Amino acid sequence: MKIIFKKNKASSPSSKAPQKSIRGAKDFEQFYHSSVRKLIHIAYQIVGDKNTAEGIVHEVLTDIWERRKEIVINVSLEAYAIQAAKFKSFDHLKERVKNEHLKQQILSLRQDSHNNVEEAVAVRD
Repeated sequence: MKIIFKKNKASSPSSKAPQKSIRGAKDFEQFYHSSVRKLIHIAYQIVGDKNTAEGIVHEVLTDIWERRKEIVINVSLEAYAIQAAKFKSFDHLKERVKNEHLKQQILSLRQDSHNNVEEAVAVRD
């Protein structure tokens, strides 16, 4: 299977117009150059960090390229990439919140443990 995206129905005279697909590196490179800034901007609006946004977009575009023979896209490739960047960005935020929560739990346990040692020493004295 190839990455397939349908033309806008309003712009084609027939709903059975031929589908266009990315056939190779040149097509994908053209898509990349026309969309990468927009995708980074969208990811940045969600995650709030430019380097993280760039990494997310890189992962999304790499995944699309690597799975180009397996996936079928029924919308424009840009719409698909935008949605993928949004999902990946929100996944990143969820992971960041989860990690922050775990870090707070560990710090809390560590502080409780430290207090118990101090109390034991104080009781002995």
